Amino acid sequence: MACKDKIVRVYERFLELPTAIVLAVMWFAGVGLLGLCALALYTCWVLLRAVA
Repeated sequence: MACKDKIVRVYERFLELPTAIVLAVMWFAGVGLLGLCALALYTCWVLLRAVA
């Protein structure tokens, strides 16, 4: 349980940062996730076209 408590404390400290920093970090994380999904879809598309 110590690991869970540490994660909770770090997350609470993160949310106490200025709003602009929290939103910027969340925005970059979201953009990274969307980019990863787009890359995965593109890779699947290219591989499926090569097989067909």
